[in-house]
Amino acid sequence: MPINRRVTLAAFVFGIALSAGALHAQSRNDLNSLVQQGEDALDRQRFGDALDAFTRASKLAPRDPSLCLGAGIAAMRMGRNDEAEDWFEQALKLAPGFTNASEWLGELQYREGRVKEAIATFEAAVKLAPKDADLEKRLGEWRKETQLQDRFYESRGAHFVVLFEGPADESLARRVVEMLEQSYWRIGGVLTISCGLMIWASKAEFYYHNPYLWAKFSLLTLVGVHALVFRSVYSKPEALDAAPQVPVKAKVAAWISLLLWLGLVTAGRLIGYWDVPDRLRPKY
Repeated sequence: MPINRRVTLAAFVFGIALSAGALHAQSRNDLNSLVQQGEDALDRQRFGDALDAFTRASKLAPRDPSLCLGAGIAAMRMGRNDEAEDWFEQALKLAPGFTNASEWLGELQYREGRVKEAIATFEAAVKLAPKDADLEKRLGEWRKETQLQDRFYESRGAHFVVLFEGPADESLARRVVEMLEQSYWRIGGVLTISCGLMIWASKAEFYYHNPYLWAKFSLLTLVGVHALVFRSVYSKPEALDAAPQVPVKAKVAAWISLLLWLGLVTAGRLIGYWDVPDRLRPKY
């Protein structure tokens, strides 16, 4: 091979090696930067930024369980528990003995009322870290709580759980759960309406002319009318669950509800994008 070709080939191979090394160094710098951003965001309670940083970092280092843990913590702090659980489980798949991930996963399950699942998570962690006193202590507390709960029956609603001693108290427990659920929605509705009115009152002279605001109010009124018209459908969900086929009336109610809420959300989003014409602006 001519000397010139050998020199050219050597320079080419050296260039490829140099580029690969530079890309690896750049990737490592990016990874370190993202990890630092995620940790800083967690400290400052900017959990959305932390989740974004750890997610991007995990793509650069998919075998690093600590990045999955960071993303899971951020998601859990944001109330996105399903996503957080996926991150914690991914961390444990990568490193089954990663007790920090086991602790966070167990705490998440416990907070959601899945005590038996939390106990199973901690039991698996204790087998891999038998000298961890904190794990043993928390596990013992949950086992005692489970033993106490096993002595009771429970009536569960969407947001509340009532424990009772025996079948004789079941009807009373159900009524208590229903009352709590009704109070939950009533208080939530009052707070939502109050906040909406306060926001509207802050710039009433501008919002008054906004057509999307009036469209939202109209659709909201129709939602209320819809609930009254189809009250027989919504008041007996257990009948729908027991029915061999979904009744036509329930299907109609569902479609109307879907369209109304879709229109209501759309109108609500468009409120902020409408600008008051100059001729309608108040003169101060």
